[in-house]
Amino acid sequence: MRKIICIAVMMFMTIMIMVSVASAEELSVSEWQALFDEFTAFNQEYAEKVKNGDAPPIKCATPILSELMSKRPKSGFTSMGIFDRHDSMSFVYNTPHFVLHYTDNGSHAAYQFSQQDSLPGTPNYIYIAGQIFENVYQHTVVDLGYNPPLGDTGGPDNRIDIYFVDIIPQQILGGTVPIEINTSSVPWVSSAYMILDNDFQDLILYGTDFLSPLSVTIAHEFFHTVQFGMDVTETEQWNGAQSRTWSEMTATLMEEEHYDDVNDYYIYLPFFYSFPQWSLRAGHPTVYEASLNMYGKVAFPIFLTEKFGIGIIKDIWDGCATQGGGNWWLATDDAIRAISADSLNLGKVYREFTLWNLFTQDWARTGEYFSEAASYAPIAFAGNATSYPATITVNDTLMPDNLGANYIALDNLGSVPQGVVIAFNPDRNHPWGLQVVGLPENPATQIVVVDTMIYDSSTTTIIIPNVSSYKTIALIPSVLGGDAQEVNYSFTITELSAGVSQPNGGEELFVGVDYNITWFFGDSVTTVALDLSTDNGFSWTNIDTVANNLTLYSWSVTNTPSNQCLIRVSDVDNPSIFDESNAVFSIRTVGENSVDNPFPNPAWAGRHDSVTFRGLIATANGIAQSMKITILNLAGEKVRELESEKLTGSVSIGWNFLNESDEMVASGPYIAIISFGGETFVRKFMVLR
Repeated sequence: MRKIICIAVMMFMTIMIMVSVASAEELSVSEWQALFDEFTAFNQEYAEKVKNGDAPPIKCATPILSELMSKRPKSGFTSMGIFDRHDSMSFVYNTPHFVLHYTDNGSHAAYQFSQQDSLPGTPNYIYIAGQIFENVYQHTVVDLGYNPPLGDTGGPDNRIDIYFVDIIPQQILGGTVPIEINTSSVPWVSSAYMILDNDFQDLILYGTDFLSPLSVTIAHEFFHTVQFGMDVTETEQWNGAQSRTWSEMTATLMEEEHYDDVNDYYIYLPFFYSFPQWSLRAGHPTVYEASLNMYGKVAFPIFLTEKFGIGIIKDIWDGCATQGGGNWWLATDDAIRAISADSLNLGKVYREFTLWNLFTQDWARTGEYFSEAASYAPIAFAGNATSYPATITVNDTLMPDNLGANYIALDNLGSVPQGVVIAFNPDRNHPWGLQVVGLPENPATQIVVVDTMIYDSSTTTIIIPNVSSYKTIALIPSVLGGDAQEVNYSFTITELSAGVSQPNGGEELFVGVDYNITWFFGDSVTTVALDLSTDNGFSWTNIDTVANNLTLYSWSVTNTPSNQCLIRVSDVDNPSIFDESNAVFSIRTVGENSVDNPFPNPAWAGRHDSVTFRGLIATANGIAQSMKITILNLAGEKVRELESEKLTGSVSIGWNFLNESDEMVASGPYIAIISFGGETFVRKFMVLR
């Protein structure tokens, strides 16, 4: 089944890529028609797979229709077939906000046209659709507070046109087509019309039940018209194709918001839960699951609404409407910060989302995590270990993207009853979250232990004693931001043995920084002494004496600079039981190193030659230092890297507003990540042109 679907959807995504690439130039009538013909041929081939039960239907044609509409030649006849307007249909049913067009002829005839019990002269199917549209309008606009979608000036009174045609043979449930795009607004907005199936029959999932697919499709497509009235440009390039993931996942959310009992989205969740490594911002358009993955990503806005309430989705869309182009993840970060009084951000919340995704289906826990988790697909694990020591790596296609995660299982824990030491070795150029979850025999009912953290350079190992009480330990590394794809990392897991595990040689610690000293001794040891040597073990100074059951000690690194340091942990009652770091580590003095705010701020490109960053070195031994700066835009994209000469005293760098391609950057806010004197400083500043 997978191979069959793969061929079909890769064809579809190839078309998407072709459309996107063509966006740089206007297509001729013949070029556009050839592109549309390929899209139609794909749908016909894919429909056969759906009818055979080898694939779910394509929920929504809006992404490809939006692209086709934006590339449609301005002159010459270029028909979109059944996806074009059908104003010449025989019949019209008007509601306060919509105009429903339908016919009684041929394959496009409205379902059971002669059954007109609800409103004489109007088929029951059309009347019911009109009532659903008005109910969805009422809840979306009146109850949830969204602005009404822009009216379609092609219809009377600026109401929105809906055309009922036979599109189910192509296994597409509906589509929304942007028209009359207002390019003078910021961002661009657009009115739209909708295409819906005329009977919703011949769907394997529903049989003769037309009400369920009709209801959720109306909820889905109507929200697209609302989105187009806020920002029709909420899209971004991803591997050569346009991604409208946020638009699709939130339109799918609205199905659940309006019709919670239908749960059509369940069939798309496996296309997300099978690929948790893919960024929330997009799928991978070169593999077949990507065109269905964006509907499965509805799990994320469902998570947001169950955690913060449905209002946060509007807050995010309001943020999208402040500027053109793809920025939903930035708007999400803003909305989370606002609703949590800055105690949370997108990275922290995404890390929690990855935990929720673990507890689905057989591991669903009543009253915790997703309310409907028992019906969700199980998460896919990217790797596992069953014997120890073990080193776990994953291949490139499984490595997590930004806002992507992996799930790693440690099994057969009875073979290491004392415990395990887990060393996490990531690409440190990216922000990581790491969660360690101890799962018992029955995670649905028994106590689950979670250790969640933001990874940083002071956390190199995690010690878990007595692991035989767990059936599985799940490791969840996640990339919390940026734009990178397929970010590498590895885990090394060894059996826990008595002694020091961190620092164990080679580390570089800085005075005044809190650092976790970790060790393990058996239960026979009750109290341990922690000692420091700065001369490779020739002499020792006591740091503290603590209970052995701590297993780690938060140490404020002392002002004893040396590159010959060791830590010793010993049994207070029996000093012959002890262990030391396997090799020396370093302590470096940072002192009062400081970095000034950028000057001038704001900086006017063209008026000022540069914006300057200045640091003051105050190391105890006067070692020359360099300053390294990475300039980022608010999307987290690297703009420029700079580095000064090694100097003592004052160090400064000027940036001339040019990016890595020596092009002048745009106006806007920027972030400087400054590495200086063993510390990292973050400074924000504004560039004006």
